Amino acid sequence: MEIILTAVIAAFFLILIQSHAPGLLPFFLLIFYFLLLAQLTMKLLIPAIRTIAGAGLPAGGLVALLAGSALVYHLSDSFSRMLEDAGFGPIGRISHTAAKLLILAAWSDRLLEASKTVLGLLP
Repeated sequence: MEIILTAVIAAFFLILIQSHAPGLLPFFLLIFYFLLLAQLTMKLLIPAIRTIAGAGLPAGGLVALLAGSALVYHLSDSFSRMLEDAGFGPIGRISHTAAKLLILAAWSDRLLEASKTVLGLLP
């Protein structure tokens, strides 16, 4: 309910800003977009990932890591597109590259374990 209320209030303010100060619209659009995505992430997605990780599944940690990586990638992609639409394409590409590097760093322990296993199988 809070998320819907936030979206409605943000839409009202964006319409008001568009009619009175259209030059400031991209700036406020980025702010409201970020606030809404942060609220969605903190209230819905992160608790769902924690539930999956704590469910006692044999690969629960791996599933949570995969879900978290998908979440970070999706948020980064949508934020990058938003920046591109607002006229800040290079900054969007840099932030998306940074998110990809963050995902790679999160998976580095698992990749290191897998590489040790593969190297152990070689003669």
